[in-house]
Amino acid sequence: MINKLAIYIFILMSSCMILSCENKIEQLNTILNKNTSTEEGFDITLYISLGGKPKTILKAPIMIRTVEPNGERKTVFPKNVNMDFYLDSTFINSHLKAKYGSIIESTNQLFFKDSVVVYNISGDTLWSDELYWDPALQKLYSEKPVVIKQHNPLSKLYALGFTSNKDLSDIVLKTITNSYFQINENLNFNN
Repeated sequence: MINKLAIYIFILMSSCMILSCENKIEQLNTILNKNTSTEEGFDITLYISLGGKPKTILKAPIMIRTVEPNGERKTVFPKNVNMDFYLDSTFINSHLKAKYGSIIESTNQLFFKDSVVVYNISGDTLWSDELYWDPALQKLYSEKPVVIKQHNPLSKLYALGFTSNKDLSDIVLKTITNSYFQINENLNFNN
C-alpha cells in the first residue's frame, strides 16, 4: 500500500513539474541564437606562409574569434595590428600597421581599417582608411582613397583605389587626383 501511494505521489509531482515548465518560442530562439563559441587571445603572433616558407608575420595585442551558430567564423584584431612582410624567410622588406584588422575566413584575406600605413625599406609609404591583403596573390588592394609617397622618383600620389605587391614596388592606381612627380633633368631620353 505504501509503495502504491509513493508511486502515485511521484507520478503526480512529476506531471505537475512537467506541466509547469514552459518556455516561449521567442525565449528558446534567443537562447539558441547566441554565439556558440568565443575565444580571446592576447599578445598574438600569427605566421603566414606560402609554399612552406614564412611570408608574413602578424602581431596584435588582442584577437577575438567567434563561431556563429551557422558555423561562420570571425577573427578580429580590435586594438592595433602590425604585419611584417618578408622577401625571403629572413629579410623584412615592408611593414603594415592599422588600428583594426580582421580575417575574412571565406576568402582567406585580411582586412585592415583605421589609419592604415604600409611602408617599405626604401621609405616609400602608403596611407589609407582601409585595405585588403590577399596572401595567396601576395597583393594589397583597396577601392578607398590612398596617398602614396615615393622617393625614386620623388612623387606624392593621391588616388581612389589601388593594387600593389607587398613591398610597394609595383603599384597600379585606379583614379589619380591632385598628384605630383619630380622629373630628374639629367635624364637622357635619346638612348
